[in-house]
Order: sequence, then structure tokens, then C-alpha cells
Amino acid sequence: MVIDTETTLEKQQAFNIAWQLTTHRGYQTEKKDFWLPEVLQDDQPWYPTPKPPTARNATKAQVKQQLTEDERKIDIALAYNCPFDQKTLKATVDFEFTKPVKDLWTAAAVYLCDEEYIQWAREKGKMTPKGNIKTSAETVYQFISGVDEWVEEHTAYQDTQCEKEILKQLIAKGVDLSKLENHPAPWRIVKKRAEQIDAAAAYDGMEDATDGRR
Repeated sequence: MVIDTETTLEKQQAFNIAWQLTTHRGYQTEKKDFWLPEVLQDDQPWYPTPKPPTARNATKAQVKQQLTEDERKIDIALAYNCPFDQKTLKATVDFEFTKPVKDLWTAAAVYLCDEEYIQWAREKGKMTPKGNIKTSAETVYQFISGVDEWVEEHTAYQDTQCEKEILKQLIAKGVDLSKLENHPAPWRIVKKRAEQIDAAAAYDGMEDATDGRR
């Protein structure tokens, strides 16, 4: 299961919840996309987006029931920044997974955001205001798809679509997500890798300069 939530500005509850059930190769077998009008009665979306045509209205109780039923069909749940989605699901529909939940953000940082990714990100200006390499689902999808200016819609089902493509890349690399240890700050993994690359390049430059003086 690949799941995503879109939340409100003040109460941080999910007004749009979507997930896909997939095969072990990452291909969709089922999809669900729910819009919760009751959440928007006294709050507004964090990202103001219109209701997508794929979404259908549902109550909190209906979403919880469907999640409970679909969880029985899976071995593992996946989300990009899964602690956020887990917290949101608990706060909105009082649902907690009983199956393992693994973080696609961590997996992308470990297995996809390699030296080639870091070079690409720097060349394309995919940097945070603090100068770190961007590692969002949007940016990782831009890299693996080759569409540098692709932009997330910030609707739950569309976001699961890009996250599913990230999942496929991980599967193609032979990553066993069941053994993944979720990291509390995956961007730091890439920051450290970039620093190591820079340090190695600086050392090589010093070696070259030394050789030139001999």
C-alpha cells in the first residue's frame, strides 16, 4: 500500500486521503481516493486545491473502515515521510496501522539520492533556502522521470502516483523495503553524502596540487 494525505492549515487533519494497493513489483491493483467535507467545514487546506475528479466524498468512519479492510490485504504500508501520514491518519480517522510502515523518503535518500542525483540537483538548482539538496518526492520524481520542472498537484491520489514510481525504482534496484530502518531526518543522509563527496574532491585537488609541485 502506498498512501498519502493532504491536510488542513490549522488542525492538521486530512481532508483528502488516497492509497493504492500494488503488486510486489509496484503495479497498481486497487485504488482509493476520499474527500472529507466535514474536515473542511471549519478549516482550510494547507495547499488550496480543488477536489480532484478521482476523489469521492466520505465520512471519517467510512475512510477508517476502508483502511481497515484494505490493510488486511497487504504486507507493508509505504508513505513519503510516513510519520506525518501516520500522525495525520490517527488524528483524523483514528486509524493506526498494524502492519509495518516504511518511509519512502528514507528509502529514496539511501538508495536513489546518490552522487549522480547530487550532481544533477546542484546543476538544476534543486536546493533548499539553507543550501541543502532537495529530497522531496517532487524532486526525486523529477530526477527519475527526467522531467525537471514537474510539479506536484498536492492532491492525495496524484501524489501516490509519483510515490509509486519512486517505489518502482527502488524495486528495480533490488531494495528490500521490509528491512528498511526509517530515518527521522532523511535529508541529512543526502547532506552527509554530499559533504563526503565534496571532501573527497577537495582531497583529490590537494593531491594534484602536491604532485604538481614535485
